[in-house]
Amino acid sequence: MDPEARMIVSINNDELKNTLYSAGVTYVSSPSEMASRMVASAAFEPEVARS
Repeated sequence: MDPEARMIVSINNDELKNTLYSAGVTYVSSPSEMASRMVASAAFEPEVARS
């Protein structure tokens, strides 16, 4: 694998987050975390959320 590659993982169990970061994953998120970010974006940056 390319050492510059970014690994992005979606998880349902937050307890795995640190394990995945230790394994070299670049970014770990859960569906609920992503939904929370989208709601916050819509509230504070509505012009971005609409596009």
